[in-house]
Amino acid sequence: MAERRGSWPALVLSCLVLGYLILGATAALSSVLDPADATLRRTLPPCADPASACFDFEGEGVEGWESPDWFDDHDRLVACDLDVVRRPLGADGHALRLGFELPSLPWSATAIRFTGPVDLRAYHQLSVDVLLPREIPGCAVSARVILRAGDAWTWYEIKKRIRLEPGQWVTVTTPLVADAGDLDIWGESTASLLADMSTVQEIMIRVEFATAGQRGPDRSEILIDHVTLTP
Repeated sequence: MAERRGSWPALVLSCLVLGYLILGATAALSSVLDPADATLRRTLPPCADPASACFDFEGEGVEGWESPDWFDDHDRLVACDLDVVRRPLGADGHALRLGFELPSLPWSATAIRFTGPVDLRAYHQLSVDVLLPREIPGCAVSARVILRAGDAWTWYEIKKRIRLEPGQWVTVTTPLVADAGDLDIWGESTASLLADMSTVQEIMIRVEFATAGQRGPDRSEILIDHVTLTP
């Protein structure tokens, strides 16, 4: 009996030593692996140039793009239906079609988003081709890029917007780094965005409509193609 009682302190000591070893190994591992790097990030589709990423809507449906669900809760922000269609005017390939009802308001917008998280530190520029229909009476239409990034999902609305022309493909180009052009953001600093580029939660492309007068709601559509991230 004395021998059995004497083994308990040794067993307790062994358990304590084992626990310290496990804690030490966990601490060492956490110092090597950034928790943000351990999370599953979405993979961006490659271009012919492997350093770039492209969404060309050839064979993979909408490729992860969607209408923001909270757009249904705002009068001026219009949700859209998404599907992939053939490019018009006899052009080869396909494009993403956004179908929506334009409200009778002085300003409104529709948008699509790609939800991450994704790491955009390797990319200096985002571009996207946008085609308006020929029939958008009384509208000035433009497009801009918005990012939500970082653990706090900070809203980075890039000031630069590109005027769109009815019936023409227009390439909207936005810099993603300070030295790639006029990167300017509403409300937040450029430095804050650059610090959050490793964890971009959403990439949003917003198309904005400004009208000169009141009119009835119009059913309309936009085509989007070649969403490209380049280094």
